Amino acid sequence: MKFLLGPALLILASCSHAAESQNSDPKQHFKEGWQNIKEGGREVAAGVATGAKKAGQAIQSIACPVAADTSAGRYYAKDSPGYEKMLSAEKSDVRECFASEAGAREKGYTLVR
Repeated sequence: MKFLLGPALLILASCSHAAESQNSDPKQHFKEGWQNIKEGGREVAAGVATGAKKAGQAIQSIACPVAADTSAGRYYAKDSPGYEKMLSAEKSDVRECFASEAGAREKGYTLVR
C-alpha cells in the first residue's frame, strides 16, 4: 500500500484541477497528469546532467591546474583565456597537465596571452 501512495499523490498533485470539475473526463486528467510527470522527469534529468558536467569540470581543474597544448607549445593557467576550452578538449593527446606553471615552463611551454 505504501508503494502505491506515492505515485497516486504525484498524479493527483499534477492534476489539481480534477476535483474542480465533476463533469470532466478522468482519463483526460490522468493523461495530463502523466504528461506533467514526464516533463518534470526530463527537467530533473537535464539538471542532473548539467550538475554532473560541472562536477567533472571541477575535478579536471583540480587534477590539471595548468594545461599545455602540446601542438602549440603554450600553456594555460586557470585564469588564462581559453583554459576551460583547453581542459575540455576532446583530444587529450594534445594536452599535457602540470601541477604548476613552473613545471610547464621547465618543459619549454610559454604562457598563452
